[in-house]
Amino acid sequence: MKLFALDFLKAKSWRKKIIPIAIGMIGTFALFLLVLLSLASSNTEFFDNYFIWLYAANVIIGICLTLVILILVAVIAVRWYRGHFGTRLIAKLAMIFALVGVVPGLILYGVSLQFVSRSIETWFDVKVESALEAGLELGRATLSSSLLELQDEGRIVIDQIRGIPNHASPAELTLLLSRMRDQFKRLLRRLPQAHY
Repeated sequence: MKLFALDFLKAKSWRKKIIPIAIGMIGTFALFLLVLLSLASSNTEFFDNYFIWLYAANVIIGICLTLVILILVAVIAVRWYRGHFGTRLIAKLAMIFALVGVVPGLILYGVSLQFVSRSIETWFDVKVESALEAGLELGRATLSSSLLELQDEGRIVIDQIRGIPNHASPAELTLLLSRMRDQFKRLLRRLPQAHY
């Protein structure tokens, strides 16, 4: 039984199968983590509760992928040292794939970093702050003038009500109040709607 276990570990077929199996398992787990991360970004409560676990799992997967890459580089180096056929071609292909994967990623990272750092600087720019303050002051002035206009109109309505003679008929009072109500409604429609 013990002899079978040692033969299994020494067999070349096992060594050839373990790397694709490990890469497949790590890739599946990484895809699972990507799905979890996308779900977590849409559900902030889930993200808050499990952020540490998601972060740790992503770090572990990153370490595993780095180990797989280092193992494959070591395998290529050993094959090169032993002079196996096709090793130079494999090394060249590995370097090309590394450049194709790393260089665009670095360029994208650099552009994104510049965009974010410059856009954050504009959030705290003096010009933007002064423009926001000017807009706020303009809104306050508009609201203040509308309020003064409404108060003036209210005083006019009060003066008209006070000017009604005491012996006025109910029909005259109804007509006068209806005119005042229509005039007041027109004034209210002209005022800006402020919700604070």
